[in-house]
Amino acid sequence: QFLSAPEPNIFLGITAIVLIGLALFVGHEGLQALRGRRVEKLEPAPTEA
Repeated sequence: QFLSAPEPNIFLGITAIVLIGLALFVGHEGLQALRGRRVEKLEPAPTEA
């Protein structure tokens, strides 16, 4: 049934995943900024899956 799912559902699913990813990334950056821990690219973050 997953392969036969209509495109709108797939589009919404991908959009949701992207939005969640952005939310987690922004939230993580925000927490580090609030802690005053500005790690400026000292550790290569695995941004690209």
